[in-house]
Amino acid sequence: MSVLDKLFSTVRNTLPQSVFFKNISLLLGGTIGSQILLVFASPILTRVYSPEAFGNLAVFISIVVVTSMVATMRYELAIPLPKNTKIAHYLVALCIGLSLVISFLIWILVFVYGDYFFAKIGITGLQDYYLLIPLGVLFFSLYNTFLQLAIRQKEFAKIAKAKIAQVITTLLVQLLFFRFGVFPLLLGHVAGIALGSYRLLINRVFTLEIFNFRKIKLIAVSFNRFPKFSMPAGFLRVLGAELPVIILTAFYSPAAAGLYALANRVLNMPVSAIGNAVSQVFITSAVTSGRDGSLGKLVSQVHSKMTLIGMPLALVLVFIGPEIFHLVFGEAWRKAGSFAQWMAPWLYLVFVSAPLTTLTAVLGKQKQGLIFNGVLFFLRLLSLYAGVKFNDLYLTVTLYCIVNILWRLVFSLWLSCISGNGALNILRDHAKAFLLSTLFLVPLIFDYYKYGNSLGLGLMLSALVICGYYFNLLRNSP
Repeated sequence: MSVLDKLFSTVRNTLPQSVFFKNISLLLGGTIGSQILLVFASPILTRVYSPEAFGNLAVFISIVVVTSMVATMRYELAIPLPKNTKIAHYLVALCIGLSLVISFLIWILVFVYGDYFFAKIGITGLQDYYLLIPLGVLFFSLYNTFLQLAIRQKEFAKIAKAKIAQVITTLLVQLLFFRFGVFPLLLGHVAGIALGSYRLLINRVFTLEIFNFRKIKLIAVSFNRFPKFSMPAGFLRVLGAELPVIILTAFYSPAAAGLYALANRVLNMPVSAIGNAVSQVFITSAVTSGRDGSLGKLVSQVHSKMTLIGMPLALVLVFIGPEIFHLVFGEAWRKAGSFAQWMAPWLYLVFVSAPLTTLTAVLGKQKQGLIFNGVLFFLRLLSLYAGVKFNDLYLTVTLYCIVNILWRLVFSLWLSCISGNGALNILRDHAKAFLLSTLFLVPLIFDYYKYGNSLGLGLMLSALVICGYYFNLLRNSP
């Protein structure tokens, strides 16, 4: 038994007794571990790489993530849903085939038209690294496919180990070879995804039967609502989320995109660590709850817990975001903290509603999800256009965040309603979490207004109270 296996075996014995929260806690063990590595590495990375380098990395990731929405046509989202395991395996084979074919087509397009296309849109920082894009798309698509299979089979320890291996690989490449400029940032990202895919695939056996073209074709037709609705919805959602990096690079500078990207990366750490972990466990429980009529109760329970987890840290960032970024990352990154003040409420809502977004697949509401994401994309584009029109970087980011805050709130209210809960339940959860979290910040607020010190004793006292609160919240999970 490896050291990692022994660690996860020990963790299992200290988790909450509820199967749902035990699975979440197990998955969080590896996810939070990987995020802690990122937290400790980030101050080093920001000192050996420039904002311009981070901007180029952000553009690269944006292109890979957006393109990956098309590579599998979102069939991977269907893998956890069917009762029949063989059907799920046919879906895996379909996703693998699509990933290989589409990645190869992207390689041809990038090889032939890469220089012309990126020069046309004003992004030239990646001109020597275009051929990493199809590799990134391939491994990211395979990672998502094997991840959904692991979720279906409730292999949460395997997912957690894959996440740790992915982050360690990424950071090793980025830190050891930083003298080679932006290339190690990009290569580390691709290498991490590749190793994560391998860790999810290891010890898994597929028979040649699942690659039966005729049966795969029938399965593709049976689940055609995913390419028809989930793929364009996911494409618009992810493209809209990645638009700021591309727009800021093209209309301002790679450094501006790097500031935004760092704020987004830091705030997304807890969002992706906890929100995605809960989502991955939630979908398997939601499928079962939808069949026995208890879905509304599950949604209410999960949403209430997520608001209580997310609100305290969001308020801290709203209050002293620039000071925290200055302290941790250096003076050059203070403006990223100003961005974080507006991004915190938006990403808090993303965090809280992350599990609920899987309901569009569970309840067959992909068409409505596409409409919601189409509206969001239009509003995001409009907000960025308005900011660029005024030639104001801060205004551009602020308008973009406001649009996301309002839309995410409306979307989560709709998801609550289709699950059998009322909108008032959702709003009550937010209000309760806000009032409770405000009490935790009393020492920080008093220290700031009494002595003008936002990083002093008040912050330490508030941090201790919040840590105690989180410990109690985890310990008393049902």
